[in-house]
Amino acid sequence: AEANTNLLSLFRTLALLARVRPELIVKDVELLCKFLSNQEQAGGVWSKEQSEMIGTVATIYDCVLPHVQDPPELLIKYLMQDLPMLIQYAPTLPLLTISVKCLCTMVKSVGSSGRCAEKMYKVVQYFFAQQTNRLKDPQFKAKPKALMVAGLFCRFSDFKLNLESGKVSAIEDAKVREVFEKCIKEYVSHESLAFKRAGFACLGSLFVRIPRLIQLKEAQRVLSEALENSSEDIRSLAVTALTDFVGEDTSDTNATSLRNSIMQKFLDNILNCVYCEKDETAAAALKLVSTIHDRGQVHPQLCIPDMIGVQQRTITCSGVGFQVLKLINEKYPDYNSAQVFVAGVIKGFEHWQPGSPIGTERFVRAFELRLPNKKYVKDTIKTVVDKIKKGPEKADSKTGKSSAAGVSSNSKQAMIGDVDRKCFLISVISQLPFPDQDCAQEMISQAGAMGIHLGANTKINLKIAMEEREAHEALTGSPSTVVDIKVFEYMYQAARACILLDLKRFLQRAYNNKKDKSDFPVEVLPLKCENILNCPSGEDGGLQQVYKKLKVALQSAAEDKVSPGESAKKGGATGDKKGRPTRKAGAAAAAAAKAAAAAAEAALEAQDEKSTSESDNSDGDEDEMDDGNEHHALHEWMGD
Repeated sequence: AEANTNLLSLFRTLALLARVRPELIVKDVELLCKFLSNQEQAGGVWSKEQSEMIGTVATIYDCVLPHVQDPPELLIKYLMQDLPMLIQYAPTLPLLTISVKCLCTMVKSVGSSGRCAEKMYKVVQYFFAQQTNRLKDPQFKAKPKALMVAGLFCRFSDFKLNLESGKVSAIEDAKVREVFEKCIKEYVSHESLAFKRAGFACLGSLFVRIPRLIQLKEAQRVLSEALENSSEDIRSLAVTALTDFVGEDTSDTNATSLRNSIMQKFLDNILNCVYCEKDETAAAALKLVSTIHDRGQVHPQLCIPDMIGVQQRTITCSGVGFQVLKLINEKYPDYNSAQVFVAGVIKGFEHWQPGSPIGTERFVRAFELRLPNKKYVKDTIKTVVDKIKKGPEKADSKTGKSSAAGVSSNSKQAMIGDVDRKCFLISVISQLPFPDQDCAQEMISQAGAMGIHLGANTKINLKIAMEEREAHEALTGSPSTVVDIKVFEYMYQAARACILLDLKRFLQRAYNNKKDKSDFPVEVLPLKCENILNCPSGEDGGLQQVYKKLKVALQSAAEDKVSPGESAKKGGATGDKKGRPTRKAGAAAAAAAKAAAAAAEAALEAQDEKSTSESDNSDGDEDEMDDGNEHHALHEWMGD
């Protein structure tokens, strides 16, 4: 086994050399024949290592044969014996593919000389007819493999041979179309997954041979149905067929334009496959996106959010997405804007399983592609705060109707789900590598200001709602468990305010007294925000619990306004060398704390007055508070 492993490593090196300098291997090419098929089959099947070794040797021949002038008869004889046997017994699709390709390359190379053209034409015709006849034979059981082999012969025989009657295609286009019709009618639509798999594999080969086939209605229909199928296995088959279609690089302008238009048509379906549960399907879709991006067949902005979102997936998927992001950032860094990054992180929530870790490190490395860029960091801060300030889409917040039955289930779940997404976003944002104190304070300041503004207004509305419930209970004699749509929207606003205040408090603790450049970035564990809408409902639908949590968050924000050391200094107290108040300074520190609270109230009052003009232009759900109510909200917040 160790000897086979070492030999495989040598053949891999030779294969790389054969791709770049095939002429160096031409003179010794006959020595490789004994490694092509002289492998014992354990139980009638080649092992994975044996299959890879044979496939690697076939790859070397495929690269070198076009450079061999007048191939020796003995070499042709060995290849004619070994390659058909590989096609018959190949246990994997990669080995089957390279075996057919090598045979077609041999036919093309040897047939280029006039004396062997007739013989090589008969060879390729014989093997192709062998497979098509098997497809017609009702007694033949391995029809799916026969269809795949026939498709591979169509794919790799796109060349002409100089016969006595003139130039003739190795396999005519008419025969390719016959295989296409059989593939569409009998295999792609078959109930068996094995037949479907063979059908789509064959379609991919046929699309490479005749790209125009993908424009036919039948082909468009089966691809669309497969990409929208609920079965991930079937969606993966369609992705594989499209990967084959775009995988072949071509200098044909018409073929390139066709590939571009087809990829634009199916791009949304392909990106949807990125969100499949199976890593194999998602990885295949990601590799296809990577390919079409490399070919310039898709605008980078259309795929950046999804490439950021997959950072939540396993290393296999996140690695492919990150490589795409790196390539985009090298050429078009401005496309990866702060808004796009935040949208991508939110898309990552769709990949997250509750209870599993959030891939903050992988999101951070995507963010770091734009560093050092202080403007990008500050734009990200503003975008995050705006995103949390705003609710879900207008349609989501208005799907529920206020009635005796209470909040619509769809509307309620939409709000709860939106808070879950924002909690996910905040966990990632809490890990961003802020380059200096200025950026960290910017995040703290904006999150705190918006959290206090949103929370103070909402707290008043929640208290009014609680008073109305108490009045209703006093009149009817029974508690009401109905949560009106407007009340639940206030609870939803409270949840968003708590998220902002949690972030503010978390960063304030992490970045307190960090002034030296060596202190940045600060390494801390991710912030885990609580979705307060998921609290146990109780008799009042959770209203009191949400109110209490919002009240605590606002009080904590007030306490964080001034640090203890600063309070002591402002109050005139004396302290030790580290700024900690001594016992003698106790009374002065208490007075300073009281003065600081008053100062915080004044600052908040000024902040809310500044925000009044913004309130007039914002959604009624958030800012329907007149000046008197805002003033009352601040006093009640500090008084509570």
